[in-house]
Amino acid sequence: MAETAAQTPATTEQSASVRVYEGAWTPLWMLRNEVKLISDLPGLTGHDIDVQVTDSPLTISGKKKEETEDGDEEDERSAFERHFGSFMRRIFLPEGIDQDKIDASFINGVLMVPLPKKPEAQHRARKIEVKAAT
Repeated sequence: MAETAAQTPATTEQSASVRVYEGAWTPLWMLRNEVKLISDLPGLTGHDIDVQVTDSPLTISGKKKEETEDGDEEDERSAFERHFGSFMRRIFLPEGIDQDKIDASFINGVLMVPLPKKPEAQHRARKIEVKAAT
């Protein structure tokens, strides 16, 4: 059976340069130059979501407000439904994130927040000499 995001362990090594930290609904993808936060928020618009950062915690909050009204042509029967809900998630960021360069985009119900690393926090590869035993 294929492994899904919900079934993976809390920390999963995806490849040599990507590490995924799974939250309740917000995975953090650890890349060489940045960390990516990806959150599925179906049914919301960009105006419904608030993203703020203060020191380490990044806070994502929002409110869903939906109203529907159904009735027949003669307005003899009608139904009016309201759905309201709010959410808030606080994520403590790893060290080395350049908080002044954080931005966010919301496309087709998916919130993406790239968290760029400061240059000194980016892992640079270096060759390590292997010494042969004599």
